[in-house]
Amino acid sequence: MPNFYARRLGTVLAPAGRAWPTVGFNDPAVHAGAGFRIHLTDHLFVRPDVRVLWVFADGANQAVGVFAIGIGYRP
Repeated sequence: MPNFYARRLGTVLAPAGRAWPTVGFNDPAVHAGAGFRIHLTDHLFVRPDVRVLWVFADGANQAVGVFAIGIGYRP
């Protein structure tokens, strides 16, 4: 777990009943990225995409990198 979230959660102990508590954050975030479409046939394509997501809270920020590949079909 990144220190960005660990310091906000405090000490987390393993629960006896194996039911971990759910914690949510509503931090502002900004993302940027790029991708392009590769046509495999007239109807089938793949789209690689690279993004970075910056999450801000308490005067700090955490950057998360994301890579995805989409597959699409157009009739």
